[in-house]
Amino acid sequence: MAKVCRRCGKKLGFLSSVTKDGLCIPCDQEVKKAKEAQKREAVSQTNIVIDYIAKTRTINDKQYSYLKSLDPTEQNRVYVTLVDRFLATGELGDTEGEMLVSLFKHLTLDPVKSTLLNRVVPSLYVASIRKEETLPVLPREALTQDIIFKKGELPHYSCKAVLKENKIVKTGYQSGSQGVSIRVMKGVSYRVGATRGHITREEQVVETSRGTLLITNQRFFLHPESNTKPLSIPINKILSYKCYDDGIVLYKEGREKPFIIQVNHAGEAETIGLCLGYLTTNI
Repeated sequence: MAKVCRRCGKKLGFLSSVTKDGLCIPCDQEVKKAKEAQKREAVSQTNIVIDYIAKTRTINDKQYSYLKSLDPTEQNRVYVTLVDRFLATGELGDTEGEMLVSLFKHLTLDPVKSTLLNRVVPSLYVASIRKEETLPVLPREALTQDIIFKKGELPHYSCKAVLKENKIVKTGYQSGSQGVSIRVMKGVSYRVGATRGHITREEQVVETSRGTLLITNQRFFLHPESNTKPLSIPINKILSYKCYDDGIVLYKEGREKPFIIQVNHAGEAETIGLCLGYLTTNI
């Protein structure tokens, strides 16, 4: 049976190439060019929307609908571009922060790829501390329902975390030795150097709990997952802390060894540091 291009209907020779879509090579190239042109047009239209939002700091229902129609990859690009434009002045304004939070709720965004966790959230906390001289307060209904709050306690930040501590652990077993037998006289020998076997131990950093970390105006609290232990440290009992890209090391009054809190993203560690920095200096 002769091969025929599905697009132009041209009959093709026996040795002529046909794509998996049944197109001849010239038609396939034209289709690809048309798709690339459509993509460029779509990106151009999206950039017009981005420019409008960035310049006016406003967004209407029509623009919300348009952004929702984009694929997730393009939505993340829009969000990152707006974050870059908004942070070009140094920090987020109130309107900009509210808009970014609203966009994240309405669009299909990845918390990491959209830079929400690593750039937007820390910037929102910095702006709140500088302009309002306070920390944002989280709605309790958005938190784990079985957390019991104390009187006057306000939740400021929450994220998933792992607790690690320095523990003495068994690392193996060292066998003993029968020693050496020394003959003293005929029928009499003396054994020296004999030792008993023993378990070897060393200090290691091990996971001791995991769950939801909650920082309030009163305490640093790890709400544990099942079969793990809780951690609750009053803010006024925190002696010092140091932030890293993947967590913080925290020292508590009356305890020699530190608590090591590991988180998933650098922005979470930065926000924890911002909260503790404010709370420990405003007790």
